[in-house]
Parts: sequence; structure tokens; C-alpha cells
Amino acid sequence: MEKRPVSLAAGDRAPNFVLPNPEGKFLMLYERVKGNPFVLFFCRPGDEAGRAALAGFAARRAALAEAGID
Repeated sequence: MEKRPVSLAAGDRAPNFVLPNPEGKFLMLYERVKGNPFVLFFCRPGDEAGRAALAGFAARRAALAEAGID
């Protein structure tokens, strides 16, 4: 069976997945966020507009954290 890419739109529930945290410990997405609001940002490699948008989120990380958003 051919595997199709996952297509997500704003507000869709993201599939659970595992990635390392900054300390190298592997965590599952849903274990990490535990129902709290969070921003999950995907962009394709080489997508300069996506990278610029990500930089904008990174620049506002403290404000997002203050609002309770991971």
C-alpha cells in the first residue's frame, strides 16, 4: 500500500510523534503538551517564507510562554 503524505490545516489535530528535546531525551508530542495550548510549526526544507515565519515565532517565544502557550 502506498503511503501518502499527511496534510494538515490550521486547527487540525497533529499526529502523535516522537522527537528529542534539547537535552536529547525522546518525548512523544502528546506526552509533552498534555492538552495544553501549543504552537506546532511545519515547513518544507528550503522554504524561506516558512523559515521567516518560524523566526517570528521564535522571537516571540517568551510572550507565548507567558500566555501559557508551549
